[in-house]
Amino acid sequence: MSYKILLLKPTLYYVKWSQIPKANSPEMQRYFFEMNAILDSEAQPVYFLSDLRDGHITNAHLLLQLARVLDHKNYAGGASFSQNNNANRDLRILNYIKTANRNGNTKAPNKVFFTPQEALEYLEEMMPTITDGVDWDEILSGQIFHG
Repeated sequence: MSYKILLLKPTLYYVKWSQIPKANSPEMQRYFFEMNAILDSEAQPVYFLSDLRDGHITNAHLLLQLARVLDHKNYAGGASFSQNNNANRDLRILNYIKTANRNGNTKAPNKVFFTPQEALEYLEEMMPTITDGVDWDEILSGQIFHG
């Protein structure tokens, strides 16, 4: 599977991409279904931290679908991180799509950073203490998925 989604706290999810997903795959349909299900089931807005070090959505049609998902009323904001310049470019495209479709929506944009620490700081700016109490060494090392 190209991705894993992990609930870290009641208002914080971690998305880990392990490769670039195929555009028309059942896996991507499942990803969008899971994201919508998460957002539909939450009683309060939630935040996402996306790890794009090993993969990310590159297809323009999929970025458009993701922009629609992230326009959900329970999506509070997100931060991503990667040293990959293509991931940075693709997230800028996503933010452009979201802004163009916003219609007065003032939700915080997704921002992409080069380091996890910068992404975590951005999440803290949006929601103070949201990253507290999480074993970030375990999460960011990938141990949580193999232990």
